[in-house]
Amino acid sequence: MNMDPLGYYISDYAVFLHRRKRDYDKAQSFYSKALLQWPDQASLHLKYAGFLRHVRRDVGGAEQHYKRSVELNPKNADALGNYASFLHGVYNNTTQAEKLYKQAVQLDDTHTNNLCNYGLFLSEERREYRMNPKHANTLYNYAVMLDTHLQRKDEAEATYRTCLVSEPKHAFALYNLAVLLEERLFGTAAKPVLQQPQQQNQRREEVCSLYKRAVEADPRDSSTLADYGRFLLVRMDDPVRGRQILQASLKMNPSCEIALYNLAVMLHRQQPEPDLA
Repeated sequence: MNMDPLGYYISDYAVFLHRRKRDYDKAQSFYSKALLQWPDQASLHLKYAGFLRHVRRDVGGAEQHYKRSVELNPKNADALGNYASFLHGVYNNTTQAEKLYKQAVQLDDTHTNNLCNYGLFLSEERREYRMNPKHANTLYNYAVMLDTHLQRKDEAEATYRTCLVSEPKHAFALYNLAVLLEERLFGTAAKPVLQQPQQQNQRREEVCSLYKRAVEADPRDSSTLADYGRFLLVRMDDPVRGRQILQASLKMNPSCEIALYNLAVMLHRQQPEPDLA
C-alpha cells in the first residue's frame, strides 16, 4: 500500500494535512491520490466533500462527493447528516434535507451532531420533531439539544420528563433534569421561573429527589454524587448529609473538583472569625 514519508496511509495523511497542518494545496493533492487508489471508499468521499465545501468553497464538487458517499454507503448516518446539512445550508432544499435528516436519525438516534442540526433545521422551518415516545435515548438526546443548544427550556423540561416516563432509571436524564430545574429555581438560568414559596419548596424537594435517583441509577458516577452532596449542603441546608456524600464522592474520585470545592468552602465557613482587637 502507498505510504507517505510520515507513515500515514495517504487518505489519513490527506486528512492530517487538511485538519491539523492546514496545508490545503498539499491536502488536495493527497485527497486526489487517495481517491484514485480507493474510488469506492465512502468515508473518503465524505471527508473530501467537507474539504471542498468549507475550504475550497467548491459547491459543485462538494455536492458530487457528498452524493457519492451516500450512494456508496446509504446507511451511514454521518454521510446522510452531512449531505442534509449541505442541501439545507447551500441550496435551501428543505424537502430533500428533511428526508435525509430523518433517515440519519432513524439509523443512529445517538448521533449528537445530526440531532442538533436536525433540531436547528426544524426550528428554522417551524416544524416539530415527531419522535417515538417510548424510545428513551432519542428523547434524551433531543431534550439535550433543546436544553443546551436551542435554549428552549420549557420544551427541554417536558422532553426530559417524557424520557423518564419511558425509562425511569435513565441516569443522564435524571441528572440533566435536576440541573435544569435547579437553575430555573435558584436564578442561575438566563430567565428563572418565579414561583410562590410553597411551589419553591415543592420544586426544591423534586430536584433533591432527582439528584438522589440519578445517583441510584448510576452509583459509580462521582460527579453526580458530588452534585447531590452539594445540593444537600447548599440548597437543602443539610450539612451533615451533604458532607457525608461529598466525602463519599472524594473516596470514589480523589480529584473530584465539585466535592473538593464545596468541602473547602464548608470548612472555611466553619473557621472562627479572627480576633482583630
